[in-house]
Amino acid sequence: MKPIIFSTPMVQATLREENPKTQTRRIVKPQPVGEVWKNRWGQWGDDYGGGSTWLKPRYSKGDVLYVRESWMPRGSELDTGWFDGEYAYKADYSDFDLDYIKRYRNAKWRPSIHMPKSAARIFLLVTDVRVEQVRQITEDDAKAEGVQIGRDNPGCGNSCVNYRTAFSLLWDSINAKRGYPWESNCWVWVYGFERIEKPEAT
Repeated sequence: MKPIIFSTPMVQATLREENPKTQTRRIVKPQPVGEVWKNRWGQWGDDYGGGSTWLKPRYSKGDVLYVRESWMPRGSELDTGWFDGEYAYKADYSDFDLDYIKRYRNAKWRPSIHMPKSAARIFLLVTDVRVEQVRQITEDDAKAEGVQIGRDNPGCGNSCVNYRTAFSLLWDSINAKRGYPWESNCWVWVYGFERIEKPEAT
């Protein structure tokens, strides 16, 4: 079992009953510089300068992942009556509650990268792995990324005329400052997944 980090909005999209998130795109590092191809065994390669470099995804089809998210152990910063269960998860709280927790409980959410596997509540089965350039995303795939349009995504205003546009704006908000803006059309790993119950052997 391998970890994967999801931001709070990504967690909320994954837990959503209607139009849940079932895909995630992660930047290929290092970026391919030649023609990307796939052999009959499902391996991806990058042809450049007469040689071949294998592209190695972090996750493979059939892998079980546990999601790392912003969290807090029960009773560490919050009083034990504030929430039920052994852990609290930031994605479960409204903006009003988060403000209350910060102001009056002096609580600090722990970074997702520090979440132990024992605290995980979301488990995913990888169903598909492929390589493509980010702007190749289709309308259906953008919807599978969990983005929303219209009144469900007020941050877009009138800009989000479709899911693909909504995704492009989300992509830039996360990756433009990292040097991978939408316009660069960088190569990404596309991981398809489905939620599963917690595996018994964890």
